[in-house]
Amino acid sequence: MKWMLFATMAVCALAQQPTVIIQVDYMKVAPGKAADYRKAEEAVKTSVHQDRVKKGMILSWSLYAVRFPAGAAREYDFATVTAYPDMGKLETPYDEEQLKRMRDTGVGPLRTLLRADVLAVFATAGEMGASWPWVTVNYIKAKPGMLADWRRDEMEAWKPIAEAQIKAGALKGWVAQTVVWPAGTSRAYDLVSVNGRETFTVKQTPGIGAMVSSAASRSEKHGETIRREMWRLVSRTDPR
Repeated sequence: MKWMLFATMAVCALAQQPTVIIQVDYMKVAPGKAADYRKAEEAVKTSVHQDRVKKGMILSWSLYAVRFPAGAAREYDFATVTAYPDMGKLETPYDEEQLKRMRDTGVGPLRTLLRADVLAVFATAGEMGASWPWVTVNYIKAKPGMLADWRRDEMEAWKPIAEAQIKAGALKGWVAQTVVWPAGTSRAYDLVSVNGRETFTVKQTPGIGAMVSSAASRSEKHGETIRREMWRLVSRTDPR
């Protein structure tokens, strides 16, 4: 099966089964070097990430450009999203030959890795294997002691909304994830949910407003969405 998040997301396995893990790396590109950076990342995809997929080291790799927020003060310009079949694969994410190829692509000087998230997928809806040209990324902070409550909100309130939008053709897929790393109570957010769609414009779904209002009223007791971003898919690996 093909996998993506944020366009590379995956089905979370049940308890005692491996859980798909997503690593998101947030990149700030040197001024005026966006085109060079995209070209370099494409070379890395072709020579390294596609080989990782072939060898079963990862499920997929994608490159996204941040569309919103916009402006000079934007924290990062691109995000790379890598889906792993389980947490153990993060221990050795590259083999020696792949590391050598990465050094030869010249991507390093073109960008700065600002930070990285490791996320565990726990709920999905829709076509996880489809290519999502646009994604809306929601960063959620749970109130102290209420992470489990928000996870239930995602499963019982927000997933049905996504399913209704998918049925109406407004979304292609949806995924909810818990933040594994960074850990601790001081982290900025605890969960990340992603809506994937075909177009930049959000298509309206009849009757969805009441469902969203009900879900929002339920969730506000357990936390809040602290940030929402829109990303555009630039490149991704082919499935194995």
